[in-house]
Amino acid sequence: MSSSDDSDASEGEREKTLDDDIEASLHCSKFQNRKKYFLPENQVKELVTRHSVIKAFKWEGEELAAYQDELVDWICERAPKVFLTHVRMDLKKPSHLSLSLSKFKNNNIGDAEFLKAKQSSAEGYLSKAIWTPRKTRELFEEYRWMFFSPAFREDEIDYDLHADTIFPFEDSPDDMRIGAFSHVHRVKIHDAHQAHGFREVSLALLKRLCLI
Repeated sequence: MSSSDDSDASEGEREKTLDDDIEASLHCSKFQNRKKYFLPENQVKELVTRHSVIKAFKWEGEELAAYQDELVDWICERAPKVFLTHVRMDLKKPSHLSLSLSKFKNNNIGDAEFLKAKQSSAEGYLSKAIWTPRKTRELFEEYRWMFFSPAFREDEIDYDLHADTIFPFEDSPDDMRIGAFSHVHRVKIHDAHQAHGFREVSLALLKRLCLI
């Protein structure tokens, strides 16, 4: 291959991004013939580090100001999933990414708060210069759920989950039991979402009320 061919090949290569790493880490949840993608819990800390946050903001090589350092620490400690959701939304400009996350921080919207947040009350921390109506809808209705698949614990029985929750199921077995008021499926949960010793669990999928 000539030197000009080498040059053409290198020009065609694209630098790997954090969004590429997210894409490679997603798992497909197949259930009821629905394909939804989720990020396993163990991948969150792998993807969100001080280095990856600083690189996403294009702050590499800079001596960080106090507010920048605090933002990076806050993201790593309290809002890694908020950060990943922002990255997945592809806000185009690194300045938009850091500005939006700063507003989340200033309004105390970390992972726990963002999971329960409603679009109708988001005006206080979503800049209209960055978040168009379409992007706002996609943020709340689509993108955030891939980072908030539940983890199941032995000491917790009842889970109050949103209708858009993506369950961390590894496959979709065909065996199903039909009762008078519900359908019960046997499913396998991704290892990273199990905080108990059981490998397989049964899940009540749907309860139907019978009107007489």
